[in-house]
Amino acid sequence: MSGSPLITMPQSPASPPNSVVPGDGWWPDIDCTATRDALRIGEFVTHPRLVNALQGAVLDVTSDLTQWCADLMEAGAETLATVTAAQLLTLRVRDNRPRYLAHCLPTTRPRYKPARAAWLAKTINDQPRLIDLYTRAVRYAAAGQLADEYRDLATTAAGQPRVDVMECVGDDYRRTSIGAVRDMLGVTRVTVELI
Repeated sequence: MSGSPLITMPQSPASPPNSVVPGDGWWPDIDCTATRDALRIGEFVTHPRLVNALQGAVLDVTSDLTQWCADLMEAGAETLATVTAAQLLTLRVRDNRPRYLAHCLPTTRPRYKPARAAWLAKTINDQPRLIDLYTRAVRYAAAGQLADEYRDLATTAAGQPRVDVMECVGDDYRRTSIGAVRDMLGVTRVTVELI
């Protein structure tokens, strides 16, 4: 009966159990299986490719947050998980003011309003909100890279209508990643330039 088509064996996991892309101590580890589950990344993405995409995403996201991280470390944060609202309130951002106004107006301002700093420092399901935002940024940056790499799988014999859809999906993933980084930085998601 073991050869019956009605009996199926569970599929082996696409990533080994407990596999992570390690952080550097300040940044948290990224769990590969949790990433697969959260973004519904199938087995067609091999474990080495997923790890490569996650490593690239970690490099991109931490690069965007380098100065922010350095400022928080200077304020006393030992890890991203231990960042407090008081530490966030110490962060300043440089204003882009015209030179002729620089002498009479301050050139730096607080990065966060107190309510925003308190919101970022809170926890969700016993996990700091900043960890959730960082994990989201990394996962979606990796998913955007994977969507670009696997565009050839979306083509059809009648043409390439699904390639355009995959390009949009990759852009949507990157937009979600950038939004999470901007939330961490306390920057609005919309930039408007008047002409």
